[in-house]
Amino acid sequence: MSASIHPQSRTSLWRWSVRALIALLLISLLAGGTRWMFWRQQRASIAAARSDLSRLPSQSTAAGRMRLARHAAGALNSYDAAHLPSGGMLLRYVAQVLTAADGVVISFPNDLQLSSVDTDDLLLAAESFLGARHLGLAEPILQTAYDRTDQRVRMLKLMASVEYELGNDELVLACCQEWEQLEPTAPVPWLITVFVYENRGKLQMVLEPLRHAIDRSPPPAAVYRTQLVNYLIQLRQVPDARREFSALQKLGELPHDSLTEARLLFAEGESTRALEMAQSLLPSTPNDPPLLALIGKIYLARHAPAEALPILTLLVDRFPYEPEAHYLLGQALSRLKRPDESKLHLDRHQALVRAKTEIYKLQRQAAREPNNPEIRIELAQRCEEVQWTERADHWRQAAEAVRSAQAIGI
Repeated sequence: MSASIHPQSRTSLWRWSVRALIALLLISLLAGGTRWMFWRQQRASIAAARSDLSRLPSQSTAAGRMRLARHAAGALNSYDAAHLPSGGMLLRYVAQVLTAADGVVISFPNDLQLSSVDTDDLLLAAESFLGARHLGLAEPILQTAYDRTDQRVRMLKLMASVEYELGNDELVLACCQEWEQLEPTAPVPWLITVFVYENRGKLQMVLEPLRHAIDRSPPPAAVYRTQLVNYLIQLRQVPDARREFSALQKLGELPHDSLTEARLLFAEGESTRALEMAQSLLPSTPNDPPLLALIGKIYLARHAPAEALPILTLLVDRFPYEPEAHYLLGQALSRLKRPDESKLHLDRHQALVRAKTEIYKLQRQAAREPNNPEIRIELAQRCEEVQWTERADHWRQAAEAVRSAQAIGI
């Protein structure tokens, strides 16, 4: 005879099963709620860090930028790598770099793959590094975003800015060409193209992009139009320069007397009027190199080397690393039958020209070798030799940027 379960036992077993099921359900709900709360808190922390980093460029003081970077770091440092998505890991790394003590190198996270980070976070990280002058950290991040199609214009703007600072002219021009196609009415890519060609000393190449920039800028674009006139004068396209200058005058955007007008008059053979106008500008800008050089040129053209001598001597004394200054002074001394002194300045002129030609060659080499810091160090040294202080600082920062990226392995 088989055993039977007492009805009361069955009831107890059923009640126990129901209670166990309810307990399991409560535990699952609690665990799910905890995970949901953690996920929500994590999202809020990442959003707060994004907000802080996005406001960095608008801060005018280093203290303000540091405050935002520390707030972003505080929002993300409480999470370990396993609990952060790729974008959050990258932003935490950015915040850590921005708040690190001087000389401390923060290693790039080994488990962070840039290819898995959303484009928005990549570009935000690059913007943050660019604003803090960490160019070597911004570049590999932008290289990851370069082949993506979303937020294309924003990426091109950042890439052009970073690569221009690093001296990679060909990539800058490629970015500008694509940017021009995507934003046909934007003047900025055309202006960047002008800067690249001007830095290369290719003035003939700046005319077309500068005209495009003028066409796309709010009228009257007086600064760009004036620069166009000066380029045309340098290129001896005097009739075109006069037409551009007359059009600018009609807009009422030029002072009555200006250095540009004096240059134009001299180029047109009106040396007397040009000299009068240039001399009228001298009291307000007595140390302006282009103005001093123009006055010296006019005196030499009028066969008055004695009058040119004090002006050109002042120019060389104030700007001893300007090749044209030595050339003009050498010409004046030669005409005054002072050959030894003339040769001294003409030789100095040739030495400075050779040094600057070598700098242009090294710049082209740097563009071909974007990961070579030694070339950038040599460029900084050569620029210092001819007192191109800003350009020397530029190449020194570029070298440090390349080295920092190599040091942390990204």
